[in-house]
Amino acid sequence: MNGERVRTVRDLLSRVQTDQEFRERLMQNPEAALRGLEDVPPQMLGWIYVGVIATLGVVVLAAIIGGIALAAAGKPVPDSLIALGSTALGGLVGLLARSPEEPR
Repeated sequence: MNGERVRTVRDLLSRVQTDQEFRERLMQNPEAALRGLEDVPPQMLGWIYVGVIATLGVVVLAAIIGGIALAAAGKPVPDSLIALGSTALGGLVGLLARSPEEPR
């Protein structure tokens, strides 16, 4: 049970009941034991996080380049292209921005 993540109160209860070492750490220093259970920040999630960031970045760049190319060709830029680029940019900002609760 040591390597398993604790995501719910039920998981925590199960961990306390089955893991003697964790139970002792919890009794000695509850704050430190519970802080050790915090989820990994998104920066540590690995290739999935990097893939999502890269994909959103490519979509933003494609929307910008496509919009410029269409405007240079004298054609109107579709609203859907603007919406797609704006949405991808918003997703990037949401993933990369610091959480308001996160210490600076």
